Amino acid sequence: MYPTEYLIQARPPNLKFSIRISEDTDVGGRQVSMEFDKEWFTVASDLVRMLRLFKPGHFARGSEWVCITRQLGAELEGKVGTSGLAFSIDMVPGPEPPPTIPKEITYFFDPAEMDCFKKFDVDLSSAFSELRNFPKLALAGSYFDDSFGEKAQENQIVDIFISLEALLLEKADELVLRLATRMANLLGADGDERKRVSDEVKDFYNVRSKIVHGEILKPKQVELVREVGRLRELARRAILSSVALGLEVGLGVEFFALLDAMSLDENQRTNVQKKASRFLYMHREG
Repeated sequence: MYPTEYLIQARPPNLKFSIRISEDTDVGGRQVSMEFDKEWFTVASDLVRMLRLFKPGHFARGSEWVCITRQLGAELEGKVGTSGLAFSIDMVPGPEPPPTIPKEITYFFDPAEMDCFKKFDVDLSSAFSELRNFPKLALAGSYFDDSFGEKAQENQIVDIFISLEALLLEKADELVLRLATRMANLLGADGDERKRVSDEVKDFYNVRSKIVHGEILKPKQVELVREVGRLRELARRAILSSVALGLEVGLGVEFFALLDAMSLDENQRTNVQKKASRFLYMHREG
């Protein structure tokens, strides 16, 4: 498996991209300079989001990185991977070592997953395009991405809840009970799992409320903050399930009504969850 500082190039950028090798400075014996279309970074960021949504784990990227779609030869051996592999490179001159990888980063990509990821990438990209008239989906995705940033875990929790509220609540003043119930209906395969999801959302939301209001966390809540990955995984599954369901009914009034109606009809819940699992190639229980 590749370490987290590497990316898998599943969707070539198809934009202008060139690399020059010059003889006059020392980066492994050569100076590397790059020319590329600014729009390419949007494509690369989309790839990062797809990797984060594809499977559980904390995926993070460095501040400077590029994706390579062809072999560059032996000049940069040890710096550049083979075709299809993206690599991190420090483009700031100076002797500073590369940034360390935070301990919480737990994402690994197995090459055997490539075909599955390619299909996921194409299908989900198409779904986002179809749902582009629902701007809250883009907002939810943006805050989900922000939660992977180099910030305190308390702030990651706040980002994740902004993502969930944008996606699953019509109004900003709705109670956490509605959010927890909708999350449980969407993700819980049975009564036990629905209760677990609902309880976790409520517990994390209580932590979130204390954080934003400047209150001191209790010891158990401090421990829960360290488990932010559990909340992020619920959010990942909720986003994917909502997108799949949104393709059926949109992400407006009918979507919210369906989430609420699932509480009263077991057959409907089963049918809806089956449709909503379309993009859930992998998820971690508990």
